[in-house]
Amino acid sequence: MQFRAITFLLLVVFAPVTFAVNASDYDKKRFSEACQSSSNIQAPTCDCMGDKAKKELSPNGFIFLTASLEKDDATTSALRQTMPPVELMQAGMFMVSGASACAQ
Repeated sequence: MQFRAITFLLLVVFAPVTFAVNASDYDKKRFSEACQSSSNIQAPTCDCMGDKAKKELSPNGFIFLTASLEKDDATTSALRQTMPPVELMQAGMFMVSGASACAQ
């Protein structure tokens, strides 16, 4: 039992520190490609959504959304552990609000 408690404590303390994403790898082009490949949204709308997401979401929110579109479970799981709930909610809702704003 004590081993489990220590292991859990180490994971809670060090997991956020050991997870590192190179934010420069996540740009609007990558978002747009992921958007197009994971949905039936056309390139101009995905490009617009990438611009909006980069401006409106936190850096981690943008990475989380892009990784979600890419079905990158390792990245989304790690970010889910460190991001505030409000940022997760904003990223989760963005595909609805961003698509409707850019489709007009």
